[in-house]
Amino acid sequence: MCVRPRTSFRTSRGRSARRRGLTLTELLIAGTVMTMLVGGMGTLVMAVHATNEHCRGQALAAQHARVALDRIQRAVRSAEASEQFPGCLVQSVTQSGTTFPETLVVWSPLKAAADPQGLPRVNELVVFCPDPANPSRLVELRDPSDTATCPAIDNVAAWASLVDSLKTGNATEVVELSDRLRTAQTSGSDDPRGCVRFQVLMAPAAAEWADYRAASLTWQELSWPLDAYSSRTGMRRIVCQTELQIVPGDSAGGHIALPFYGSATLNDELVR
Repeated sequence: MCVRPRTSFRTSRGRSARRRGLTLTELLIAGTVMTMLVGGMGTLVMAVHATNEHCRGQALAAQHARVALDRIQRAVRSAEASEQFPGCLVQSVTQSGTTFPETLVVWSPLKAAADPQGLPRVNELVVFCPDPANPSRLVELRDPSDTATCPAIDNVAAWASLVDSLKTGNATEVVELSDRLRTAQTSGSDDPRGCVRFQVLMAPAAAEWADYRAASLTWQELSWPLDAYSSRTGMRRIVCQTELQIVPGDSAGGHIALPFYGSATLNDELVR
């Protein structure tokens, strides 16, 4: 007769209970895995937040640039122009031997021009430039109370004085186009300047037209765009180009900025 050995129920239950626990090594491995997962999720959340802030800053900068460029281009396209004043001009500032074409003057009367064949009045001008008191602001200036006639376009000193008076005059109306203009310091000066640049191109150029009036050039020798001229009249094309540097971050004094470009065209008929 074969007798099977008896197994203690109590001993078997104790061994099973011991097998259900985790060893120290297993706990360390689990803790390491959890730490890696939490760290990865935290890095992902930070990356998503940084990307979101970057995209918001880019979109805000684009919006500021779009508003400013649309305002400038609209003024140029609807500007008055005559033989004595070609619709718009750039007033540059020279500092330490460097020229900054940072101010645009447009002949943009609110009503009918007082002298559409001659020179504009001061209250018919609109000026786009950085704010002299805060160069991170791009502003639009107009003095509706000054009815004086503007100086001739080749009188550089008189135009510089006129533009300076518009920038600092108490009667000047100021419209802010953007407060995110990038600023930078120039060599030889501690005052920052707003990073905006204007350029006006004309065909025929002002020098060519002066030579024609002085009989140094013939009517046919003028640089007519697309040969748009007849025996009595010709079409002069004025192109205003704009470059803005807009800061997408919270401070307009940063060094990272986005460049934006705009262009507007004005056509004016010249009579022989």
